[in-house]
Amino acid sequence: MLLRAGLPIAALGDSGSPETAVLFDGRIEEDERRSIAEPAAGELVRAVLLVCRESGAPLAAALRRQAEVHRALAQGCRDVEVATAGPRATARIVSLLPIAGVVGASLLGFDVLGALSGSGLGTALAAAGLLLSVAGAAWSRRIIASARPRLREPGVLHELTGIALGGGLPLVAALEIAMAAAGPVEGLLASDTPPSGTQGEPSALREAASDVEAVVTTAHRSGAMLRPLLLARADLRRRRRAASVRARIERLPAALLAPLGLCSLPAFLLVGVVPALIAVVSSTVR
Repeated sequence: MLLRAGLPIAALGDSGSPETAVLFDGRIEEDERRSIAEPAAGELVRAVLLVCRESGAPLAAALRRQAEVHRALAQGCRDVEVATAGPRATARIVSLLPIAGVVGASLLGFDVLGALSGSGLGTALAAAGLLLSVAGAAWSRRIIASARPRLREPGVLHELTGIALGGGLPLVAALEIAMAAAGPVEGLLASDTPPSGTQGEPSALREAASDVEAVVTTAHRSGAMLRPLLLARADLRRRRRAASVRARIERLPAALLAPLGLCSLPAFLLVGVVPALIAVVSSTVR
């Protein structure tokens, strides 16, 4: 809208909203929910500006589409935070089970603390329960962290190539400019899966370029217009990425059952239940 009003690009960072300023000068807001998406948004906008400058493509239309992409990225980050809120709360509650066991047994009149500190067996139970509790909490945090994906924008190269084509460049020149502009944001193209280390494995940028070439081949064989196909392919890659993220988040509760069953519950038994039984037996013997 500011470009349509006649403002130069250099004035956008000062005349727009704080979000617009962040996009152009790279500042990061303190708000945790926004700080995830805005640095990447700034890099993407700079890539679009470069392609528009080199190709002569209409800048306002390109930035308007990028604004839609950025909103989708930010919404995806918020969706991930909301989806992981329940599993994070569950992990915190489960990690407190051993403490709850000790407190509950003490309230029922069992000398659990005395049983834990009064003998070598009690000390061993306390140490084993503490180790299992710490291991379970760390395991749960690691599972949740692995399920929270890094920010990715798999349609970058397709978008930039489509923008360059919109400026009237031939395909080879458009792809070269798009590749050069996408270089600084290649990290956004990479998948969450670490590379296998296989020699000759293509980079994320080269893989995206191969996909662009496949779209070009499809357009050539079918006679369809190339630019709409590229933009549609970019949207498809984003939807596949979002579906993969949703599937990973939905598997999170089942994955958290492993630390619950192997660490947290045994720690609860060792610290809360077994010492209570020891206290009962000791009082009966006396």
